[in-house]
Amino acid sequence: MYQLLLKLVTVYTVTGNGHHTFLELLVLILIYNLITMKRSIIAQIIIFLFVLLFAYTSTSKFLDYQLFVFQMRLAPLPGMIVVAPILGWVIPVIESLLVIGLLSTRYRVKSLYTSVVLLFLFETYITAMLLTGHHLPCTCGGIISTLSWKTHLLFNALYIALGIFAIRQFKHIEPHQLESVGI
Repeated sequence: MYQLLLKLVTVYTVTGNGHHTFLELLVLILIYNLITMKRSIIAQIIIFLFVLLFAYTSTSKFLDYQLFVFQMRLAPLPGMIVVAPILGWVIPVIESLLVIGLLSTRYRVKSLYTSVVLLFLFETYITAMLLTGHHLPCTCGGIISTLSWKTHLLFNALYIALGIFAIRQFKHIEPHQLESVGI
């Protein structure tokens, strides 16, 4: 975008007629900065929401490991009884790594992609549980586990949409602007 503004500056200085064109250029730069700042703030809020979600769920799973594994073993999936204790550590570790990645400037976008994929996988699992008619306890942990499966679908769909939106915002924000607002 700055290249576009540079071209505008060149055009205005070559074809411009003094103060009027310079004022127009300043207005264009101001509008561009406001749009970019809004994108940065929205992306930052979404990242914060993902950090809260994964920090909360991973901590809850770590603190109540036995219940988490017990609930996973109830899932009507082949081999879940054997795999549940391993997943009982792997899932909260992945969620914790996502928190670290989302807080890191270098890994933020990759972590955002991974977060959306993880939520999509869980969304697929919830849909399968609803379609099979199984009534299983939620393995999310904490207060989130009190949500119904349908509410989980909506909750996860909202987070997936927010994640996709944030990824799209990062495509429009230039790297030096991310650093200036702490992203």
